Amino acid sequence: MSSVDWSVRLLMTEDEAQAFSVVARWPIHGALRSMSIGGGRFDNEIEDTPYVTFELEAEHADAAERLALQLASGVLAEAGIERRSFPVVWVAPLDGAAVGGHRFLAQAKELHDSEQYDLAVVAAQIHFEVQMRLLLERAARRIDRPWAKRLLRNQRIASLSNDVSVGTVELLLQTDVRRTRKWPEFSAHVRRRNAVVHEGRAVGSRDSRASIKAVEGLWATLAEAERSSRLF
Repeated sequence: MSSVDWSVRLLMTEDEAQAFSVVARWPIHGALRSMSIGGGRFDNEIEDTPYVTFELEAEHADAAERLALQLASGVLAEAGIERRSFPVVWVAPLDGAAVGGHRFLAQAKELHDSEQYDLAVVAAQIHFEVQMRLLLERAARRIDRPWAKRLLRNQRIASLSNDVSVGTVELLLQTDVRRTRKWPEFSAHVRRRNAVVHEGRAVGSRDSRASIKAVEGLWATLAEAERSSRLF
């Protein structure tokens, strides 16, 4: 099995996140591509809880999660903080051909910080569609049926803004996305994004933050669905 690029985000306390802010403690591992901390006082107003995000290579999601937990525990041990289990926000595959798997999500947050709220909403949707397509492509390859591959030919398959897209997610990921806890916030985000793109409507800080959080939340939910789905 070949290695895949993964994103793993873990939540932590302020003290634990502070331990990661010391460069001398940063982990060194051949599979680690990048690491970032944020949330709380380490980030902008978008993320309330401190976190660390690893981008790394691993053969599968379980291996990626284990490595991230190992790296995080190592940093805390070096700082003299007792090891513990970390809440896992997401374990999601990334497009290895892309430069920085979170580039559009990072851009959305940068645009938010610079008060370009409407563009932040658009960038958040781009992140979602890029990563959503990757999840669907992985599921289609695993299923390996002609109908699954044909579904991916639809250019708007990853937008979740039409019935074909929503139905494809249900077929490939075994998830009725409209029944997920994150759907109402994401649906509001899509309406907001459409108003920006098609009507030139301006949005404020609160809406921009809501869109970024909605995209992160549903992406995490569907990444977990792809991780656990086994249709055939």
